[in-house]
Amino acid sequence: MRQVFSILVASSATAALRLSAVSGKAAFHTAARSGVAHLSVAADTAAALRALTGAAKDDVRGIARPDAAVPILPACTYWIGAAFRKWLGSDDPIAVGRDPRLSSEELSTAFCRGAGARDAGPATTPAMLESLLGPSAEYVGSVMVTASHLPAEWNGLKFFARPLGRGLNKQEVRQVMELAVQLGEAGGAVDGTSPVPVHDGFMRPYVEKLQAAVRSAAGGDDAAPLRGMRVCVNPGNGAGGFFASAVLVPLGADTSASINLEPDGSFPAHMHRP
Repeated sequence: MRQVFSILVASSATAALRLSAVSGKAAFHTAARSGVAHLSVAADTAAALRALTGAAKDDVRGIARPDAAVPILPACTYWIGAAFRKWLGSDDPIAVGRDPRLSSEELSTAFCRGAGARDAGPATTPAMLESLLGPSAEYVGSVMVTASHLPAEWNGLKFFARPLGRGLNKQEVRQVMELAVQLGEAGGAVDGTSPVPVHDGFMRPYVEKLQAAVRSAAGGDDAAPLRGMRVCVNPGNGAGGFFASAVLVPLGADTSASINLEPDGSFPAHMHRP
């Protein structure tokens, strides 16, 4: 009898996967995107940044709507990006990944412009940290645009730094946000048009690491150790749909019973919590 497993994958963990056709190499291109919407006047942006700073813990979260008490908008993430770059004190690359929330791409693009960062595309929170670890790591910092388990109108930022080898803690996040408030209050121009460099295939090393971990746990001799197993993945239209096609299927699993795999930031099937 074949074994059957059911897995509910939370959107806070991952996002839809984009793999480069160039095997084993980092591929970059530059994407020109439309101007950032919701760019508010400097006073409103500074007020929003102060509200985000007051609510911040070891990440930054707000509602992606200008009338919210704690709004997170592209003009905010632009200055937070600039502040993160200043806080890191390095010109080395920064990577920015995102979940499938409807506001994530716009917030990510603005952050990239502010920080002079690369767009990692749909990604995973663990992968953003993994990109900083190891002797060959090229990124000095990374950010995940996500609000984890919160409802669809929320969004946020998780920060990681290579010198720390971890995510920023509450005190460090506050330092970044206080810098962002200073920059926002200065009232400089927000760049809403510059092309953003895109790192194609960002998720490939992380996917390969997951596959290698499963093969190692199974003894290391079988390239498809999950052959004969049926695994049902239900990411709730969140970020985890890639896990079925990019991780489990190459390991031999039958994922044909999986549901709600397509990322959809409105979460039409059900709440995306596990």
